[in-house]
Amino acid sequence: GAATVRPDTPLVAFAMDNSPAGALARAAAARDAQRWEESRRLFADARLAYQVANDAGGEAAAWAGIGDAERALGRMAEARAAYTRARELHQQAGGATPAAHVLFGLEHLLDAQPSEFAQARTRLIGAHTILDQVQDLAGTAYVSLLRGKFEERDGKYDAARLAYADSAARYERAADQSGIANASFQFGRLALLTGYPDQARSGLERARETFTALGDTQGAAIALLLRGRLERVTGDLEQSFATLAAAEASTQDPGVLAEAALGSGEILRLTGRSEAAVAQYRRAAEAFSGLGDAHAVAEAQIGLGRAYTALGNYEKARQAFADAGVLARDPALRGLVHLYAGDVELAAQQAQRAAEVYADAADAFEAAVVPIGVAAAYARAATALLQAGEHMRLHEAASA
Repeated sequence: GAATVRPDTPLVAFAMDNSPAGALARAAAARDAQRWEESRRLFADARLAYQVANDAGGEAAAWAGIGDAERALGRMAEARAAYTRARELHQQAGGATPAAHVLFGLEHLLDAQPSEFAQARTRLIGAHTILDQVQDLAGTAYVSLLRGKFEERDGKYDAARLAYADSAARYERAADQSGIANASFQFGRLALLTGYPDQARSGLERARETFTALGDTQGAAIALLLRGRLERVTGDLEQSFATLAAAEASTQDPGVLAEAALGSGEILRLTGRSEAAVAQYRRAAEAFSGLGDAHAVAEAQIGLGRAYTALGNYEKARQAFADAGVLARDPALRGLVHLYAGDVELAAQQAQRAAEVYADAADAFEAAVVPIGVAAAYARAATALLQAGEHMRLHEAASA
């Protein structure tokens, strides 16, 4: 009979190792391991092998891999050139699917500079149009998701929410559960941040249900976290506390546990349970420190300082705000540190010192371009100066 070769024989392994497909597989493995310089070199080897074999489709895949590596290494011009060549070759090869040559390299548009936004937006709209013409629901859903992220980065939040909603609807029609979960989550998250509570609630609940059905406990827990935040900002504090507890019980993810502790601390402080809030803020600060998230540690320290202020423990409050000030790099966050540190001084009857700290808060908020923060700082400073003046008058009357 005819000679046969089993799939696991050394001969097949040798052939694979020395084929263009083998070179591409090694490059992809390096990319998946985020060894970007190595993957860039291996994809270049694969590209040359496919070029010699006159395989335009394989060469296109190798160029796309080169683009991924260049993008990860921060070389955006080289990434754009590689992705462009990948699209050209894929079109030349006929493309295995209508979407493939259109989708090559779209994600790198999220890294566009402001001067490139108009061109990037045109490219996204064009890709969506092409995929819509060939009735590729999953492709158009993916482009809409990218469009939402792009518009959000450009500060066009209404357009971003519409794009996320469109993405979720298209994924629904394509019966892509993972896509539904991701797009619904992005829609709900942005609706929460931009003040649309009803839309936020529906998006986050759809995301939670779908993540749960997929067995994605981390995704479901993060959706619960944001729902808890929504309930807090809409005034349903006890329900928020219960939702955060449910998120915490559903996962061992350290980031989720840290965020749940921080949110629980806020609710406990707002409902007058400051002793319990202190414990939660400390737990959050320790967890965020372990994650290397200095900004979040500063947020937890701010909460801790506010809880200590409510308890009348002004020295510990001052220390918490001092610790937060060391970590806070963002001017807006520094503004909050100074604002609440001023509240400590005012509560401790150090009105003149409070006015000085409030002035620091106003400076920080001005640097961050946060008008509402500037107004709050000046209003508090005025109150502190009035209180300082009253104390001075009382002192002078007592001395007369």
